[in-house]
Amino acid sequence: MTLGFFLIGINQIILSWLLIKDNNLLASVCLFLSGIGVCLVGLTTHEYSNGKFSKKHYLGAGMQFLFFSLGALVYSLSESSWNLSLPISIITIIFVPILFYYHKKYKYHKTSYFGLLQKLNVFLINIWLILSPLYLHPQ
Repeated sequence: MTLGFFLIGINQIILSWLLIKDNNLLASVCLFLSGIGVCLVGLTTHEYSNGKFSKKHYLGAGMQFLFFSLGALVYSLSESSWNLSLPISIITIIFVPILFYYHKKYKYHKTSYFGLLQKLNVFLINIWLILSPLYLHPQ
């Protein structure tokens, strides 16, 4: 599982470089910070005690969800975007306050809704990460 976090993080960092080449600096910075957040989650997955993760883990997850959503939205509003990019970015933006609410309300994630929403959000992020490079530089 930890390797998966690093691969997703590195993928986002590489995409951030492609967005710079596509003259989309704000989306690039957001995606870069999101990739750093995912790598931070990967570094801290083993730091689980007393029913919760470390603060670094939560910081990384927060960076991932918040900065990915903002970067995807900014990219979606650009010329080189693809059709499903805007709906995916809007849905992930909607998930951000919901996930923060569930995290605050249920500190130990004892609700099944948090895990379900988290996995659905990550699924949408992964779809975006797989398809977006095809539209950045299709040659």
